[in-house]
Amino acid sequence: MTALHEASENWLASLTILGRTEGTVQLRRERLLAAIQFLHNRGCLRPADVTAHDLDNYLNQRREDGFARETLRSIRSTLRGFFGWLYDNRKILRNPAQDLLIGTRQEQPLLAAPLSESDVQALLEAIPNRTAKDMRNRCLLELLYGCGLRLNEALTLRIDDMQLDIGIMTVHGKGGTVCQLPILPSALAILQDYLAVRRLLVCGPDKGLLFLSRSGKAMHKVSVQQWISKLGKRVLGAERRVHPHLFRHSIAVHLLRRGLDIRYVQDFLRHVDLDTTKQYLRLIPEHLRKDYDEAMPNVAPAV
Repeated sequence: MTALHEASENWLASLTILGRTEGTVQLRRERLLAAIQFLHNRGCLRPADVTAHDLDNYLNQRREDGFARETLRSIRSTLRGFFGWLYDNRKILRNPAQDLLIGTRQEQPLLAAPLSESDVQALLEAIPNRTAKDMRNRCLLELLYGCGLRLNEALTLRIDDMQLDIGIMTVHGKGGTVCQLPILPSALAILQDYLAVRRLLVCGPDKGLLFLSRSGKAMHKVSVQQWISKLGKRVLGAERRVHPHLFRHSIAVHLLRRGLDIRYVQDFLRHVDLDTTKQYLRLIPEHLRKDYDEAMPNVAPAV
């Protein structure tokens, strides 16, 4: 464990002592572990090694990955909290997160290029079909793409959220929202195959989580992110950045390219604000954009 990682654990422990909820601490942990992995790759092993430039680069990378502004704001808050705590406790001489920016309020998030449908198929087909772990991984990708799930939504699914007989799943989304989504036939088939072998991943009492790690516990978001990144590089090339949210991002673009109404896509993605969905219009062909503009004058032209 590096000094930077050890400091992060001490900060998270302090949040618990201060009475922060388990969910808040877990979210901070996930945000911080991802940032620390990035910092480690840049040679930052101690808190004192981290500069404002390192943190700016991390936020810029997340922005280029297509992370929503709300998520970027949450990441910045976590970094400010952690490095502010280090500074207040005299662990570092200056706070590199003090002046972090995520862009102007008017700035639209930069969208990463979506996966093509053939890219998605290639990634799915690259996962073998030999073990329970293979079936779990294939099922996870099918749900991230085919159901447009956020990673946290997928990893918190429970078996009793699945109504296989009618092809419906209950999803617990952001802000405590709960909704029901259809399970597409392709996803339903692999889900049934995975459930038939899921018991092989159970260790100890079965608490009902759908996706289990090798140790029989909940899968960790960072581990899933790393696995998907490696899969993307192996299948699509070292230059292609693939992350869990890119599957949700890609299905939105694919649906719009097929001519689906943007309000249907908004409902599918469970966006509260239509403006959040409008950003995907920038990634569809020009003639389709014109069709949307003519049919829906209240939709601003894509830029």
